[in-house]
Amino acid sequence: MSSRARPRAGARTASRGTTLVEVLLSIVILGFSVVAISEAYYTGLRALDAHATEAQVDGHLRSFLELLLAERFSAVASGQANVNVGGTAYQVVWTVTPLDLDGDALPEVAAKHVVITLRDRSLETVVVDHGGWVGKL
Repeated sequence: MSSRARPRAGARTASRGTTLVEVLLSIVILGFSVVAISEAYYTGLRALDAHATEAQVDGHLRSFLELLLAERFSAVASGQANVNVGGTAYQVVWTVTPLDLDGDALPEVAAKHVVITLRDRSLETVVVDHGGWVGKL
């Protein structure tokens, strides 16, 4: 007789591999992990795209302000222009109004209030006559 004992019929032996259920469970867990990571990545990309659009809007606002600041003071007036932001056309509107600086209820001839608006964002400043050119307060 051999010295090795034979397993009894119906007795369990040590597992030598993985079962189909274990493999399928691992694939399901891996799938959920990939979906969660890809959703976080996609959310980050959307936020990055929104930030890029807002940066373009801010850039257009500042560009139009710089254009107004380069004008002669007498030429600074309200107006509008069309711009393209992220593939969508928008209208930039700038409003120039007289401004009372000393509180006497009379607008100063040498001061104007400028508001530039694009979408839901606006930029405003006060400009003054600086020897015929625009000076910014």
